[in-house]
Amino acid sequence: MPGETILIVEDEAIIALEESLALRKAGFMVMQAANGRSALEAVRTRQGKLGLILMDINLGSGPDGTQIAQEILRDYDIPILFCSSHTEDEMVARTEKITSFGYVVKMSGPTVLTASVKMAFKLHRAQRELREKQAALLRRDAILEAVGSTAMGFLDAEDWEAGLRRVVERLGRAAEVSRCCILENRRGTAAEARADRCYEWSAPGVPAHDGCGRPDRPASEELLRLADALAAGGDYFGDAAALPEAERGLFESRGAKSMLAVPIVARSDWWGFICFDECRERREWTSTEREALRIAAGFIGAVLQRRTAMRSLYQNEKAFRAVVANTIEGFSQTTPAGRYLKANSVLARMLGYDSPEQLMSEVVDIGAQLYVDPAARLRYKSVLERDGQISGFAAEFRRRDGSTIWMSIDAGAIRDELGRTEYYYSVNSDITALKTSRSV
Repeated sequence: MPGETILIVEDEAIIALEESLALRKAGFMVMQAANGRSALEAVRTRQGKLGLILMDINLGSGPDGTQIAQEILRDYDIPILFCSSHTEDEMVARTEKITSFGYVVKMSGPTVLTASVKMAFKLHRAQRELREKQAALLRRDAILEAVGSTAMGFLDAEDWEAGLRRVVERLGRAAEVSRCCILENRRGTAAEARADRCYEWSAPGVPAHDGCGRPDRPASEELLRLADALAAGGDYFGDAAALPEAERGLFESRGAKSMLAVPIVARSDWWGFICFDECRERREWTSTEREALRIAAGFIGAVLQRRTAMRSLYQNEKAFRAVVANTIEGFSQTTPAGRYLKANSVLARMLGYDSPEQLMSEVVDIGAQLYVDPAARLRYKSVLERDGQISGFAAEFRRRDGSTIWMSIDAGAIRDELGRTEYYYSVNSDITALKTSRSV
């Protein structure tokens, strides 16, 4: 906070000097503007380097302080603290409609002024952090929705690459990043750190990266370090500016200021990874976003594993395609208590209901109403609460008409900032045919 730059907008030179001396003594850097036009010019030239504006209301001829403040706030997120000799309720109420960082009466003394300025900084920081958390939660849900809505296409062998390209684009748009790619390892080892295939999407205006690990290109030391972290099952995320200059090569080669990468694991093998690049500005990856990307990677890994298992079970290609054609994914969000928050029409049909709305209104206890063995629901919840995700959980469900269906579930537990479970996000597949074939 001290060390921040404050712009004083005041047309009375003596008052501006007194305010400037008080704020400099408190450790702030100060700029001055004697009228609205000068204030606008200072904001435009300094932009992100201004921490706060101390705004007088009466600025002589021309627009007053409230009008200048409104013009500034249309384009810039800078806290504005009004400072005036007016104490009328009407004037204070007028400023509160513009911004809510406080109102200081002139000549209140340096203690009141510096305390008000510090409080305005704290309030602005708290509001910004709240907005960032809300935005991160929205991006998390968008990332999960992107994976859920495209996962069903992965099972189609003929549409495998197209499915990956769709999910890469949707993940990138959902996370609001510059670039997103899914990289498949050459042989799944950290030593190789190269790719057989790379599926990439770039935001408009962001250049595509020239191959994210081509087989004919030697791996750099930075890429090997990233590979070591991912092969061990960990995330890799960072900010280029925070790294020693010798370690910025991987970021610079991708034109990235910040990067986040999460491994994709199938059958305990490191298959590849999902990578987000932010090329436009530095970005701090929140725990919420990292959790969502881990769940996305887990879904992709689970689909890879299931696809491999189905191919090995159905060596006959015609039989394999027939099963795939009839394998459709049901998606849902459910509470730990056993109620549906969301469900798609595919899941509703799988369970014998006419619509998602009918499913959600009639089923109030998933464990008791849908599980043939209610204890299976308890085991499912136990794993999710302990590990945060589950893959290939098989259970028999009771349909609305009394018949039964076997499902394989891949799911994740979505938690709030305090670690409390908000809901479970699941992908449900009909594996009745698989169960039947194994029993024959």
